[in-house]
Amino acid sequence: MFSKTSNAGPGASAPRSKSVDSSIPSLISGDLSIVGTLTSTGDTQVDGTVEGNLVGRAITIGRNASVQGDLVCETLVVYGAVAGTIRAKDVALKQPSKVSGDIYHESLSIEPGARFTGKVARLEDADVKKAPVSSPDARRSTAATEKSFTVVGGKDSAGGASESTTAAV
Repeated sequence: MFSKTSNAGPGASAPRSKSVDSSIPSLISGDLSIVGTLTSTGDTQVDGTVEGNLVGRAITIGRNASVQGDLVCETLVVYGAVAGTIRAKDVALKQPSKVSGDIYHESLSIEPGARFTGKVARLEDADVKKAPVSSPDARRSTAATEKSFTVVGGKDSAGGASESTTAAV
């Protein structure tokens, strides 16, 4: 009545267009566990478990999600658990996230209630995409602003950088 009749049999899917709708994120649901490297040109929402590296434009790690591997993206928002090196322009650690690893960023925000253990260093614009995941260059800072610190109650406990590599906000 509203469209042409298809000659395809039952169970046939509609043909895919060559352009990808970037408004719909790729989703790794809570009951899914993946081992291996995942690469996306769009947004990715992880609610399950990933043992491997994630590369994408924008990645969100859900509250019950767990990622063991490196993340490389433009924008990263973490509510769950991450163990690995993060390289992203914008990083937001939301309450109740638990992140263990180094963060290389242009912009970093840590909400009260988020936990972070590792080093932070500022990136240049081109550095986010320049180094491949898990390479020695991806784990090395190219900027001179690398610091280790302890944050307690939203303030640096020493009034500046300290020797500790733990942050709990």
